[in-house]
Amino acid sequence: MYKNLFLNTDLGVIYLDGNGKILQLNPAAENILGITFAEVNKKCPSFDKWNIANEDGRPLLENEHPVYIALKKGISVKNRIIRIKICKVDIEIWLKLGTFPEFKEAETKPYKVLVTFSDITDKIITDRTLTESIAKIRTIYDSINDALLIHPFQEKGFAKFIEVNKEACLRYGYTKEEFLNLTAKDITKKDEVEIHGREENRNDLLLKKNKVFETVHITKTGQEIPVEISSNISEINNKLFIVAVVRDISERKIIKEKNKENEEILARVFDVATIGYWKLNIKTGKYTWSDYTKQIIEYDEKNQFPSTYQEHMSLSHPEDINAILTEIENSNKTGEFNIEHRLLLKNKKEKWVRIKSRTILDANGVPDSAVGIIQDITKQKLGEIALKESEIKFKALIEKAPYAIYLTDKNGNMVVTNEIASSQLGYTKEEFGQINLTDIDADFKNLEQVKSVWKELENKNSLRFISNHLKKDGSKLPVEIIISFIKIGDETFVLGFVTDISEKKKVEDQLKLTQFGIDHSQIGIYQIDEEGYITYANEHACNSLGYTKEEILKLSILDIDTQFDKKSWKQNRKKTQAKLVNTFETFHKRNDGSVFPVEVTINYIEFEDKKVSFSFAKDITESKRILEALKNSEARLSTAMKISKLAYWEYDVKESLFTFNDQFYSIFKTSVDEVGGYKMSAQEFSETFVYPDDRYIVREAIEKALQATDDKTGRQLEHRIVYKNGEIGYISVNLYVILGDDGKVIKTYGANQDITERKKIETELIIAKNLAEENDLLKTSFLNNMSHEIRTPLNVIQGYAGLIGEYSHGSEDLKELTEPIQRSTTQLQKIIEDILDISRIETGQLSVQLENLDLNTIVKESIDEQKLRAKEKNIDISFESPLPNNATKVKTDLIKLKQILNNLIANAIIYTNEGSIKISLIKIDNEIKFCIKDTGIGIDKKFFSTIFERFQRVEMYTTNHYHSSTKGGTGL
Repeated sequence: MYKNLFLNTDLGVIYLDGNGKILQLNPAAENILGITFAEVNKKCPSFDKWNIANEDGRPLLENEHPVYIALKKGISVKNRIIRIKICKVDIEIWLKLGTFPEFKEAETKPYKVLVTFSDITDKIITDRTLTESIAKIRTIYDSINDALLIHPFQEKGFAKFIEVNKEACLRYGYTKEEFLNLTAKDITKKDEVEIHGREENRNDLLLKKNKVFETVHITKTGQEIPVEISSNISEINNKLFIVAVVRDISERKIIKEKNKENEEILARVFDVATIGYWKLNIKTGKYTWSDYTKQIIEYDEKNQFPSTYQEHMSLSHPEDINAILTEIENSNKTGEFNIEHRLLLKNKKEKWVRIKSRTILDANGVPDSAVGIIQDITKQKLGEIALKESEIKFKALIEKAPYAIYLTDKNGNMVVTNEIASSQLGYTKEEFGQINLTDIDADFKNLEQVKSVWKELENKNSLRFISNHLKKDGSKLPVEIIISFIKIGDETFVLGFVTDISEKKKVEDQLKLTQFGIDHSQIGIYQIDEEGYITYANEHACNSLGYTKEEILKLSILDIDTQFDKKSWKQNRKKTQAKLVNTFETFHKRNDGSVFPVEVTINYIEFEDKKVSFSFAKDITESKRILEALKNSEARLSTAMKISKLAYWEYDVKESLFTFNDQFYSIFKTSVDEVGGYKMSAQEFSETFVYPDDRYIVREAIEKALQATDDKTGRQLEHRIVYKNGEIGYISVNLYVILGDDGKVIKTYGANQDITERKKIETELIIAKNLAEENDLLKTSFLNNMSHEIRTPLNVIQGYAGLIGEYSHGSEDLKELTEPIQRSTTQLQKIIEDILDISRIETGQLSVQLENLDLNTIVKESIDEQKLRAKEKNIDISFESPLPNNATKVKTDLIKLKQILNNLIANAIIYTNEGSIKISLIKIDNEIKFCIKDTGIGIDKKFFSTIFERFQRVEMYTTNHYHSSTKGGTGL
C-alpha cells in the first residue's frame, strides 16, 4: 500500500537516512523540483544543504531548517512554507513542507526522515499578481490552459457565446467567429443537455453565484471530452452574464479509473497481509471496505455493515470517542490520521484496532476522499502485559504509560521515571536520578515514614493512597498513588503508579459546591420516587414546611400538597413523563397546618433504570401579593387616565390602521357603538375627529414620524378636534415609533390628552398678561412723569437752600435751618430713584453693567461714605474680616452693589443709638456672604419671614432713646 501511495500521491515525498542523505524521491517530488533522483545524487545528495529560505526569502539558519529539526531533535515539522532553488536556477518555487522522523524501538535518534511537500507556487504567485492591471486580463485569458466561455444569462433556452479564449477555439476546433454563433447546447453531449440545462440549475446558479459540475462536451469533429465546468454570474452594465471556466479532465478520469483498479489490487494485498483497507468519500460520507475489514468488525449477513461515517462511529467504544474526534480535527490540518482505539461490537465484545489514513485532495486542492488501513491489534494490546517479564519491555511500558511511574529502591532513591513524571513535577530524568522519594512527597517527612508504608505493603499485593507531590517550583500537586513490590533479577524495588488528580479534585470540589448550593438554595428542592415518596429535600424545603430532614423523608407528596389526591397525582405524573418538564401552581401545607401558594416545576428523568422526579417549589406568596397590587395599580391607572382625560392608541404602518379603545372614544364624546369599531384608517380619523384647519398639522407629524430613525425620542404636538356634538376642543398628542429589523418605522403609538380646559385657561392668562403689561407701561409712564414733576421743585428747594448756606457768612442759625432741608431733599431724591429702579425691575427695563471688581475695596468705600453719619452718633464702624485678595474678585454692577451696601449700613446707623457696627465677608464654597452686625434694637424673630418683602417695615415699641413707636427693617 505504502509503495502505491508513494508512487500515486500528488504530494512530493523524499526519504532521508539518519544523516540527511537522500534515499528516494517519488515522481511527484521530481516533477515539483524539476530534478531526477540521479541528478540529486550528483549535485546535492544531502537535503539539509539545499538552498532553502523562509517565505520572505531569508536563508534559514541551521536550527530553523526543518530537516535539521527532524534529524537532530527528532521533532516533526508540519505545514512549513519555504522558498527553494535547486535546478531551476532562475525560478524560485514555494513549498508547504513537513518532516516526520522515524525511530527504531528504544532509540531516540531517528534512523530515517520522511519529507512531504506540495507545490504552492501557483497560489503564492496568484496572490501576488491579483493587483495587476485589467489590461492584462485578456492576455491571461488567452494564456490559460482552460477554455473560457462567456454568454448572456437568460432564464430559458440557450444564449450564444459573446466571448471565448484561444484555448476554447483550439480545444473544440472552431474559429472564434464560428464559436460566437454557437450556444452551450451545441457543444454539450445530447443526454447531458437535459441534466445541466434545466431551469432549476439556473435558479441554483442565481442563488449561489457559483456552480461547479462535470459533464461531457463535443468538439467540431464529434470527439467527446469529459470536462469540469466552474461557472458564476457576473453583472456588467446592469446585465447578467455567465462566465464559465471549462477544464479538460480526461487525464483525471483515466487516473481515477487507474486508482480504482489499484485500490482493488491493494485491498486484495491487504486481505493477504491481515490488514483491512477502506476508503471514505468525504463528499457523500460513504465508506468502501475490504473483505478483511469486514472480518475485523465481525460482519455477517445478520449484522448491518456500517456504510456511513456516523454508523462507523457508532462501533467505536464510547470512552474513545473524544480521542477519535481530536485526531480527526488534527488530521484536517495535517492530512494524516493515526490512532489506536477500541471497537465495541454487537456482542459487547471489545476489540483493539489501529487505523491509519491520509486525505486525498481533488484538482482544486479540496479534500475529496480518505484512504486508510485498519489492523486488529487486540492480541498485541493484551500482549503488552507480558512486557513486564523483562527490564527492557518494562522500561518501554513505563515510557508509554499514561501516568507517572516511579521505580525506587528500598532506600527511596529514584531508579526509573518516565516522561510524564518529568512533565508533572518539572524535573529532568537526570535530576530525578539525584532525588530521593522524600524530596518530592510532601507527606513523607523522612525515610522512616516511607519504610512504614512499605512495611504495610508487605502483606498486600498493592497499596493505594492519596498524597501531595512537590513540583520543582515548590507548588503542590495532588496525586493518587498505587504501589507494589516488583522483583527484577535478585533485587526488590517499589513500583509506583502516580495519577494527577488535580482535575478530579476540582470536579469533586465542584460536585461538593454544587451539592452545597442545592442544599442551601432559596427554593425548595425535592427528589420524588415512583410512588410519590420524598427521598431527598434540601434545607430550604425543610425550613419552609417546618419539618426536620428525618421527618420530611417519611412523607409523600400527598402529605405536603393540598391539591393532590392519589388519583390526581398519578395523572400529573403521567403528564410530566410525557412533557419531561411540567410547571404549575399549587398550595403546600406546613407542619403547623398553614397553607401557602407555590410555583412547582417538575423535571422527570430516567437514571440507571430508575424513574425519578425532581421538584423545584418556589414560595410565591409575595409574587401573588405583588400581582394583586399590580392589578389594583392598573385599575387605578385606568381611573387616573379617565380623570386626566388620557387615552392610548396604536398605528400600524403596513395596514395604515389606527387601533383605539373606549377611553379614546370618550375623549371625543362618542363610543365604539356609534363609531362602529376600534380600528380606523388615518384618513377616516382625520375627517371624523380633526378640525379641518389643523389636519395638515396631523399629516405632517405622521410623515415626520414615519421617516424617524430614532425610536428612543418621543414627539409631541397639539391640535384642535371636533367632538361628536360638533363642539371644538383641543388635544395634546405624545407619540413614539417602533423600528423594524431594516431600521424603518413599522408602528407608532402614543397617548392623547384632552387639553380644552387648559387652553381656555391659557387664553385667559394671555389676556390677563397683556392687561398687566399695559398697566405696567401706564405705571412706568406715570412714575417717570411724577419723577420729573417732583424733582423740579426739589432741585429749586435744594438750590435755594444751598445759596442761603453760601451767603449765611457763618451764621449758625441759618446753617441749622438749611442743613435739614438739604438732607431731606437728598433723601427724597434717593427715594424717587429707588421707586424708579423697582419700576424698571418689574418691567424688565433695568440694565445691569457688569465689570470686574474687588469686594474688599467696595466694602471699604461704602464704610468711608457712611463714617461721617456714624461719627455724628458716636458709633464705631469697622471692616472686621476682609478676605484675601485672590478670593474677592467678582463680576457685578458696581452702582447696584454699593446701593445695597449703603442701604444696609445706613439702616444700621439709623437704628443704632450707640455702640458699634461690624462688617465682614465670609466665603462659603462658591459664594461670599456679607455680614453687618450692629448693637441697635434688632428685629424680633417672628418678623424674619416678612422683612424682605417690598416696602415692609416692622412695628416695634420701645422705651429707649428711639421714638415710642419705631418701624425697623433691612433698609433695602
